[in-house]
Amino acid sequence: MTTSKSPKAVALVAYGAAQRVLPPFSHLKSPKKFTQPQLVACLVLKEFFKTDYRGIVEILTDSSDLRKVLELAETPHYTTLQKAAHRFTRKKTTTKLMRESVAIAGDSKLLKKSVALAALDSTGFESHHTSTYFVSRKRRKGYAHGYQTMKYSRFPKLSIVVDAASLLVLSGVPSYGPSPDIVHFREALRSSAHVRIRCVVADAGYDAEHAHAFAREELGITTITPIS
Repeated sequence: MTTSKSPKAVALVAYGAAQRVLPPFSHLKSPKKFTQPQLVACLVLKEFFKTDYRGIVEILTDSSDLRKVLELAETPHYTTLQKAAHRFTRKKTTTKLMRESVAIAGDSKLLKKSVALAALDSTGFESHHTSTYFVSRKRRKGYAHGYQTMKYSRFPKLSIVVDAASLLVLSGVPSYGPSPDIVHFREALRSSAHVRIRCVVADAGYDAEHAHAFAREELGITTITPIS
């Protein structure tokens, strides 16, 4: 499998996928300076370059080639991208964009109609602003004090299904951690139902009889996991 490191190639696919599923503007009275597909592609490039909103604005300002690919007459302000990110990261929109990306991969023969082997896993991400809070739990039997104070940290978490041959992401389930991986098993596989998967492998965090039964009986997928 050869993956592309070209920002122009990434921008073209992101722009094309967004054009297929999103209208040019979200509202009749939108300012109409930038289309929704243009903003989606800018946000994808932001993640590609692993930078922040201000950073991608500077990159686009310095790169006439990227602006030409995205048909940008000018560079969006970083607050425009920040506000757009809140709109486009809604589950309904991200699902449409994900499925269209998979469809484009199928049209270009990168992805076969039937996926022989897929992999399922989840990962946590560092939050730029740590979401930490304190809770007091009532005394449990055996504790000497009336309350037990514990510190909990939440972080963004993503469960993904990937085609093992092309390394293409077939579906993603965003959530917050810490949480058991198994809770997103069904949703992750259901979200991949637009692609025929014959077998999926996962780590021991997904090993449960009800999970194997669901995949086998409802989706016709063979599951392989270590024994937990």
